[in-house]
Parts: sequence; structure tokens; C-alpha cells
Amino acid sequence: MKRWCVKNVLPVMSKRSMVWSAKLVLQHFIRRKLFTRDVSSFFSGARKCVNVNSARYVEGRREESTISNFNPSLVTTTQQSPQELLIQNAVSRDEPFTLEEWSSLCEEILVSKGRLKPTTLAAYIMSQCVRTSNLKVGLSLLTYLESTASGPNLATLSAFFKLWHACGGSYEEKELLSRYDNLRKQYPLLDAATSESAAMALSCTSRWQDAYELLDMIKLTHHPKSAVYTSLAVAAFRNGNNELAHSVMEEIFERDDRRPGPEAYLAWLQHSDPEELLHFIATHGEKPTDKVVCALSEKLEADRGFQASFTTVNKRGICQTCNKQLTPQLPTPTEYKQLQVAMLDRVLLLDDVFLKTSPKEVVHFQDMLKKNRTWDVVIDGLNVAFASGSSSSSSHAKLLVLVVEQFWRQGKKVLVLGRKHMKNWPKRQMESLSNCAQIFLADNLSQDDPLVLLAALHSGLGTKIVSRDLMRTHMFLLKDKELRSIFRRWQYSHQCFFEIKNNGRVVIKDPLPFHPFAQHHHDGSWHLPYEVPGSSPNKRYNHLEVPEHWLCLAKV
Repeated sequence: MKRWCVKNVLPVMSKRSMVWSAKLVLQHFIRRKLFTRDVSSFFSGARKCVNVNSARYVEGRREESTISNFNPSLVTTTQQSPQELLIQNAVSRDEPFTLEEWSSLCEEILVSKGRLKPTTLAAYIMSQCVRTSNLKVGLSLLTYLESTASGPNLATLSAFFKLWHACGGSYEEKELLSRYDNLRKQYPLLDAATSESAAMALSCTSRWQDAYELLDMIKLTHHPKSAVYTSLAVAAFRNGNNELAHSVMEEIFERDDRRPGPEAYLAWLQHSDPEELLHFIATHGEKPTDKVVCALSEKLEADRGFQASFTTVNKRGICQTCNKQLTPQLPTPTEYKQLQVAMLDRVLLLDDVFLKTSPKEVVHFQDMLKKNRTWDVVIDGLNVAFASGSSSSSSHAKLLVLVVEQFWRQGKKVLVLGRKHMKNWPKRQMESLSNCAQIFLADNLSQDDPLVLLAALHSGLGTKIVSRDLMRTHMFLLKDKELRSIFRRWQYSHQCFFEIKNNGRVVIKDPLPFHPFAQHHHDGSWHLPYEVPGSSPNKRYNHLEVPEHWLCLAKV
């Protein structure tokens, strides 16, 4: 087999930016099976390992000439400045520094080569103490700063609070509380970042309830991070206030990008009902970590008479341990009606930053719905078209026509939703599209996702939607956890995706015949998917993917 090396490939790509070139090289090697995707991290520092003759690259943008002399040995080695080396040695020390030692070290660091200045030095050192969980050194740094005229700044105190939380409050809590009280006297109102760090630190102390005041302070300007909610939930569980802990856990799901940390689930298992946790996980479509699932299985086997087995589920939804069939959990007619009303009232007509559809257009769209019967398939036209990966309107139109024709040949009645600029697409292809489907074009500034959902829900149970969008924003605008659960069950049963093969053929991928999240069966048994960190991407479900790992809980 012909031997390949980076220098054989890079010159061909000289007109591309360096980072993009590195990605192409990686893909080139993968296609020829010279190595696997596991080495993709090899290219994480590609910009630093390419020498450029007569050229400069700033933030990946080429300013001149060509790439040469690729040096892979530099990829994994980030050269540290003298300042960083001094700090690295300091935060690795087992014993705290004296005031004199800190004074001498700070002087040495500032006269050494590097980017740190007097205003940023202390906060950077404290952040490195967080990285190494070195509370002794961090406390001694704080003591030194308090002995100076300027004292510690907010960034340094914020990093100290993070350090305290990372170490679990393993020192006398008065060291923390005195600093916190002094801070609040000086700053009655804290910024969101400092409030979050302080709240997480307080959650480890006897004054854990004070952290809830900080939570309200964070909400004034930001959405609190999952780590903050997790810390407060753990504190509430640990101190016997399960009702408050459950409330905090529910609040985490107010936004799509928030999930409880495994510590919250483990605290729930230690202090509250494990079967309630199963229902909580199922309601929110969560997939806990293997550590949580192991603790859960041990608890249920010991206290509730379950028999736990780690297993897999095939694509038909059959457990490979108990042979039980997992099913799609379709909404009831009553639930479906609730979802229809809520989607219009809480999503489509909601004055939200995500929604740009005008009231006039909504009325026009509703009139169109009333005049027409139901559709079998509703397609998000632009979402499908842009999957072509091309900037050409002709390519967009061709792909959309291919998808629509698949359903048209099956005798399906199809609605395509798009925007008015699609009128400028090639006339012949737009005619082909209109021959196979009804088309509704919204204003160019409108958002068409809500219209897709409204049309599908108007058509009744059984109408499929085709879109690559997972619609999470719209689900979380529903606010109510029961409505979100109904939406998820409906979506997982009705949303189709598609795949473009190498030969250009388009394959429609129907939903799985079961819902790939926790299921409770009539006989009291459970099936719960979980994730093993490092074995697969830590992400929420893809509608068409069967989770790799499952826990089978049989009721004995």
C-alpha cells in the first residue's frame, strides 16, 4: 500500500485555512483506515504545529502564502511561559506559603516573561489552585492578599469560592463564612459569576440556605448554571428538606441546556425515594450516568425487591435480558388536545425572543389550516434543503424535491413550509415541488419551526414531521413538565429524519418503534437507559438512536 504522510497532502490544501486543512488531513487518513477517529485529539493544537513561510494565520484566517514543514511533535506540547511554570510549581506544593514567600513569589512572577499583570495575577493563581484542588495554597494566598493594601479582588474571591466547593468544605467553614460576610458588607449586590461561586461554596456549610438568596440574585441577570442547581439540591437533600430539593431539581429543566449533575441523583438516592427518582428520570427523558445507575440498582435490590440486570435493547425495542417489548408511549386524545392548545397559546403566540412570526401571518396561516383538510406529512422545507451542504439554491431545491417525492410516491398528502425567498429558486424545480405538495411560504424574517409544529398538530395523531431540528426550544417554552412530556412522546413517535447516501440517494428514516427513554411497565418493572462517560458522546437522545446501555429492573 502506498505510504502517505501529512506533507503529501497539505500542499494541495494551501488555499484553505490551517485549521480546516488539518481537519481534511484527518478525514483523508480515516478514509484510508490509516488510523481511527480516536486520534482526532491529535489535531487539537494544529495551529501551533504548522510553520508558515511568508504567511500569518490569525484566529485561523490566512493572511498570505503557503503552509509547510508540518511538525506533529508540537501538537500535544503547549509551551508554558516562565510565569506559568512558576505558578504550576506553586500550586503543586503540599504546604501553604507564608506572607513573605508569597510576596517574593509574586515579584518573581511579575518580572518573568508572560501575559499576567498585577491585576490578573492573583485570580489566575487561585484558578490554578481550583484545577489542582489545593485549598492550603489557596487559603494562604487569600491571607496574603488580605494583608496588602488593595486586598483580593472579586475575581480572586470568586475563584476561592469555587476552590472551597471543589474541596467539599474540608477545612473549618469559618474560613469561608467570614470572607463571605465581609464580601456582602462591601458588595450587597453581587454579579452573577461571583454569586454562583459563592452559592456553591455556601451549599457545603451550615448556612446552606443563604445560597438560595444568591440564586435569586443570579436570576436578575442570568440563567443559573446546572452546577449551581445541583449543589443546592444536594444541600437540601443532605439537610433533610426533600421537598425543596425536588423543587430545585424540577427548576433545572426550565431551560434546554440545563441538566442535573450526577451528584444530585446520588443525593436523592441517599435521602429520598428511589422509585420517585425513576419516575422523575422518565418524565424528563433523562439518561443518568453509570455511577448513578449502579447506586440505583443496589438501592432497589436491597430495599424494594427488584432484580437488576445490565443489558441492551435491540432496534425493535426488545430487552435482551427479559425479552420484554418496549413500546411507543403515545399521547391519549385528551393529552393531544392539551398539546394542541398549548402549542398555540404558549409557543406560537408567546412574546418570546425565539419567535419572529407576526400575528398577521399567524392568522393567515390558521385560515389556510381551516380551509384544508389534514396532511400526512409536514416538511420544514429550508431545514431539509440546507442539509445539502451547498450554498446553491439549485442544490437546495433538488434535495427538497427528492425528499418530497419519496412521500408523494407513497400517496401521502404533503405540506411544505418555507420562506418567500424560495420563490427565487429555479422555476422548474419549484414547479416539481408544487406538483407533489402544497406549499406555504412565510415572510423571510419569520420563524417556520412553530408553523411546522402547528400544522402537524392540526392534522391529528399520525401526521409525521420531517426536520433535522430537535425542537427543544419549543418544547421548553411549554414551561409545564407534563406538557413537555406529552410533547416529547408525540415528537418521538412522529418525527422523521433522512439520510443522503454517497450516490445521492435520499433515504427516509422513520421513528423507532419504541421510545428510547425510561419506561415503566404494567407489572412494575422498569427499563432505564444510561450513559457510560467516554464510551459515547454525552448528549441527549437522538430520536433514531437506540441507547447502548440499559438497566433492566424486574419486579420480584
